[in-house]
Amino acid sequence: PQPWATPDDGSRVQVALRFRIRSEAALSGLGLAVEDPADWDLRLDGRMLSAAGTTPWVDEDIRVLPVGDLAAGDHVLEARRAVGRRDTLEWFHLLGDFGVRLAGAHASLIPAPRELAWGDWCHQGLPFYAGNVTYHARVDHGGGRLILAIPQRSGALVRVRVDGQDRDPVLLPPWQVDCGDLPAGTHRLDLTLVGHRGNAFGALHNCDKNWHWWGPPAWFTSGAQRSDNYRLFELGITGAPMILQ
Repeated sequence: PQPWATPDDGSRVQVALRFRIRSEAALSGLGLAVEDPADWDLRLDGRMLSAAGTTPWVDEDIRVLPVGDLAAGDHVLEARRAVGRRDTLEWFHLLGDFGVRLAGAHASLIPAPRELAWGDWCHQGLPFYAGNVTYHARVDHGGGRLILAIPQRSGALVRVRVDGQDRDPVLLPPWQVDCGDLPAGTHRLDLTLVGHRGNAFGALHNCDKNWHWWGPPAWFTSGAQRSDNYRLFELGITGAPMILQ
């Protein structure tokens, strides 16, 4: 049930969490997104993180605490708070301009990727990225009508711009957009894959991606239903777009 529907009997227990963070590069300007950070005692490598002056991320209750710079090497984030019947433990999100190298259950921070190939961006340094990605390409066209097909894509939709002009989004089958009549020559395509928050908030240790309902039971898994390895949702323009005309 929602917290407001759960009676509060006044009991509290102390919860202590420890996260080990490995970085393969020196990073700067990082933030830590935490729901209700004032309820937590948060320390990175023994240094207390302040909840004062935080900014919202995703919703008003998730606030970003400034972390600053992170040297290459291993780091420890410790979090402590009192938890009652009406409290829940939510994700901690490390934010910044970086990528993640993922191997099974092991993750390490790496410099942010600057170029992507067509394909799942989870395997190109962005496994937990929950935003949008714009692919920039050029097409040589002989002139006349241009129909663009993007049959291989995984995400919410694809926004299409041709030479800086918005076209209809690619949202439904047959996954095509009529870009109109274009003069002969080279044209710029900007294709924005609109992502979703599945890999940032989802049940990433549930083996069954055909789970009937992504509610609380999806997180409480055990036995063959549970995987310590991350089970990600594919995201990206996963195959090269096609010029049909």
